[in-house]
Amino acid sequence: MTIDFSQLYAALGLHPDCSLEAFQRAYRQRLSECHPDRIHSKPIAPAALPLSELIALHSSAITFYRAHGRLPGSAIATPVQHATPVSRTAIDGTAPHHDRSTAWRWIFALVLLTGSLLLGVMHEQSQPGPDTAASTPQADSTNRLAVRSDLAEGPLELGMDPATIRAIQGEPMRSNGGTWEYGPSWLRIEHGELVDWYSSPLYRLKTRTPSPDVDRESSTSYKR
Repeated sequence: MTIDFSQLYAALGLHPDCSLEAFQRAYRQRLSECHPDRIHSKPIAPAALPLSELIALHSSAITFYRAHGRLPGSAIATPVQHATPVSRTAIDGTAPHHDRSTAWRWIFALVLLTGSLLLGVMHEQSQPGPDTAASTPQADSTNRLAVRSDLAEGPLELGMDPATIRAIQGEPMRSNGGTWEYGPSWLRIEHGELVDWYSSPLYRLKTRTPSPDVDRESSTSYKR
């Protein structure tokens, strides 16, 4: 991914052809302005580069300088400075004031990151899950099935809801609209209620009669 160093130069008020000394000096000045003790007394402009991005871009720019002998975007190559007072202060933090500034920067960045994570967790917890969703037809069917568990052994009767039918007869082999097929046998459901059936001798349904209009007393009851 290409790093946009133009934001860094804009935040420091510099040109890419500036010297390393001017670059480091402007960077330390910018860090001092972003110090937590001074943020409240001098508000940062809304368009200002965030502190974490400023630190990351500066680190990338220094790495680039050590590899190429020039700052990113500069056409002028300068001798690489390996051990100057400026670089040792920036890297090792030997100056007491800079050491404290570095510690404050990391603490401030850590607080910002922790706050962002906590906000994300709170947002996730505030979202309603599947268990808290409004009642659905499927949930109502499950409730009816639990209430009518005494009918789970059958037989099927007119007016039963789909959930009870499934508990007694099981899932259909094929569903065609309101008709549930069990081999040569079938059930018909309209408006959520059982209204008709045909129980074939080749695949008996759990009904008392082959069809609702057959005289029950003259029919052979379904044997479980």
